[in-house]
Amino acid sequence: MRETLESYGATVLEAEDGKQALAIISQKWSNLGLIISDLQMPNMNGKELLEELIKRGIKIPFAFASGRHEERVELIRKGAFSFLTKPLSNDDLKRLMEKIWP
Repeated sequence: MRETLESYGATVLEAEDGKQALAIISQKWSNLGLIISDLQMPNMNGKELLEELIKRGIKIPFAFASGRHEERVELIRKGAFSFLTKPLSNDDLKRLMEKIWP
């Protein structure tokens, strides 16, 4: 995924888990244009990460990447910009980026 996003000109920051992602986003949020998060992560899952960002007033397009579809509608209602089904293809990532940066 990183290589594909970088091939479209994105700078990619990675986190090991939800808490690390929250720390990175909290420090660099004004320079971020898109967050892609797995739904299942250790220490803080993707849903909790989205909820914490909303609580802090951090508004960055947030996309979930998951093989689980059960929570898709709920997550979009909570503020997720997009929900991508794993496994992700290069075309999935390209369409997502075109939604953000037409």
